[in-house]
Amino acid sequence: MERNKLFLHSMLKKISFFKVAFLCASLVGTSFSLELRPFVQWLNPGDVTVSRELKGVNYDVDLSTDYILEGGVELLFTGEYNPMRYGVGMGYRTALENDDQETAPATIPIWGTFTFGRIDVDAIASPYMGLRGGTLIPLTTDGNWWEKPLNWLAGVGVGAILPYGIGVEVYGEYSSMLKSFEEDDLQIRVNSPRFGFILSYGISLIHDRMYKARE
Repeated sequence: MERNKLFLHSMLKKISFFKVAFLCASLVGTSFSLELRPFVQWLNPGDVTVSRELKGVNYDVDLSTDYILEGGVELLFTGEYNPMRYGVGMGYRTALENDDQETAPATIPIWGTFTFGRIDVDAIASPYMGLRGGTLIPLTTDGNWWEKPLNWLAGVGVGAILPYGIGVEVYGEYSSMLKSFEEDDLQIRVNSPRFGFILSYGISLIHDRMYKARE
């Protein structure tokens, strides 16, 4: 009986793996353009909630923090017959500070991107809506930020692609970072809602249609 359970579990894992592999291959196989889009991002000053859990007792503190700057790049794929783009991104984000005191360290964000909106290179503006979700890797030698690095970000933006591949976007995000002191049974989580702007520039790497009308 136990052997049958192990066999069934193994088969389910293999099936899940093949489903993910098939989905990834389908997405890449049906794409006909590949774009590299460097960007700079400004996120507004705002209040963050610092949640402390000490020996099972919780209490929150609100802090006013400065603006955040980020620079990075997204790699985007586009399907031939649909208005969707999808890809991945990575960047560098400055530390979260309160009156020159560091509330959370600088990070390397890594995320997945999904946008909806057809891009017309001949239009004055091609509007789109974008979704992002990922993780934040802390850049610090303080090991307490690395004990349980359950850090994440989720955001939504509305923007437009302008002539010459320039992109402008209004962006809202919620991020969360954890600092853990296991020896003291203490956890500190910094929750940060933000709004800001993104300015980007598209560099076309591949643009090849799979099906040509004349053929």
